[in-house]
Amino acid sequence: MLKNVTGYLSGSQTLDVPQGSYKLNVGGISEFDVIIDASGMVSVPNGVSAVGGQNQVTFKTVVVDVDPSDFSGTYIVSRITSNYVSGPYSLVFVPGNKYAVHPAGSGRFDFFVDGLGQVTSYNTEAAVGGQNTLVFNTVPLTIDPVDFDGQTYLSRVTDYFSTPLDLRAVPGVTYTMHPGGYGQFSFDIDANGVVSAQNGISAIGAENYLGLNTVTVNVDPDTGTLYYINRVTPGVVAGLTTLNLVPGVSYKLVNGTGSADFSVSEPCAVLPNSLDVNGTVFSLNCGVPDFDDDGVPDTTDNCPYIANTDQLDLDIDGIGDACDTDLDGDGFDNLFDNCPDIANSDQFDMDGDGLGDACDSDIDGDAVPDMEDNCPLIANTGQANSDGDSEGDACDADDDNDLVLDEYDNCPVDYNPGQDDFDGDGEGDLCDGDADSDGIANGFDACPASPAGQPVNTEGCTGAQYIAQQCDADNYIQHGQYVSCVAHATNDAWQQGLISAKQKAQFVREAANR
Repeated sequence: MLKNVTGYLSGSQTLDVPQGSYKLNVGGISEFDVIIDASGMVSVPNGVSAVGGQNQVTFKTVVVDVDPSDFSGTYIVSRITSNYVSGPYSLVFVPGNKYAVHPAGSGRFDFFVDGLGQVTSYNTEAAVGGQNTLVFNTVPLTIDPVDFDGQTYLSRVTDYFSTPLDLRAVPGVTYTMHPGGYGQFSFDIDANGVVSAQNGISAIGAENYLGLNTVTVNVDPDTGTLYYINRVTPGVVAGLTTLNLVPGVSYKLVNGTGSADFSVSEPCAVLPNSLDVNGTVFSLNCGVPDFDDDGVPDTTDNCPYIANTDQLDLDIDGIGDACDTDLDGDGFDNLFDNCPDIANSDQFDMDGDGLGDACDSDIDGDAVPDMEDNCPLIANTGQANSDGDSEGDACDADDDNDLVLDEYDNCPVDYNPGQDDFDGDGEGDLCDGDADSDGIANGFDACPASPAGQPVNTEGCTGAQYIAQQCDADNYIQHGQYVSCVAHATNDAWQQGLISAKQKAQFVREAANR
């Protein structure tokens, strides 16, 4: 463009202009001087950009490779590229001039090309230059619609989307977001990835993150007409519709062939709050119905008719505890459930006290709490524990801990790993009150190991045992005295009925032969 003479031109042009000084603008940003004398000789003081001659000026050019790197979107170079492009591009520039790149259309950064093709970026956050090269810088960015009910897009970067999106952005430039397609707001991102929303009520920025803010709006038509809100409602809807919308932007409500615009703000307000569209009046107001006034909207309240701000839901069935007739979800109504707060579809109740085992702190009903009960499943109020281990006798398979199970132990509560049973009556010697079964209790039995089947005296001794007690050969120096003692003892044993006359003679004979 020859300043104040022509509009923007391209290709070779023949112009009829008088002598004088002119400004030639290249690429829409920079300009250089052109001087024409009376003879038509053209001179260019900035020789890196062009050369003059007789009635002509010729641009000098260099080739620059523009590389958008992994930028997610399209870009345009002011008055150089004919349209938005994507990916690497080789372009011809006039050196000595400044140019502008517009990533995503709304953003911009400038760069300079010298006569040798060296490129310098004026915004090094956005791009770096080099010899015949311009490369975009990028940072990661996540755009999160949060709970916005509609679709949104980023100008010349994304298509419409409604779920969190990861992309690469050029820092140092401005981007335009379009929630609902019809509204818009701008945001910036710096070289560290920190996002700043220029309209803070619409979005919140953070490091590598942009999240949409929303307010809740009710749209209520006075008839059953079908309508939609552009890129927000899931197709056409009828009746009262509750939506989460981004404040600070405009939306379009469409009813048949008619439409009207409205916007919302934060704190929530709708302008206008009433729309007459194609003969239907739509009321727009903030907030959502809350029948029980517990601060939880009916649309998300798990007990919409009973106040329950805590929204507790024990069995996670979507019905809040405040209105759930089966709190624990075990198939039994709370009124008949013996453990209404703990799932127990078997309804087991060992002690029959009306409290299910799953929630009974004393399952066996022995008045000893399960946490302290050494047999929690068998009633044993006394808590007897013969071997002192963690299990009471009532449920211990080896009460005396002698490694012989009670089922086979001949003294189940007395430690007797050897299982000695002198009289073979199935009761171990350790716990048998009459270990030799002679009819004399152990505590009074002077001869606790009397052979079975032989008569004993009142002290529990057989004839042989009695004679041995009375006469010990080791106590006599003269053998005759020992034989005399045995003769008297055998006579006593005979008189007590412990031995026969024949045995009597035998004992004396054995003593004499000793």
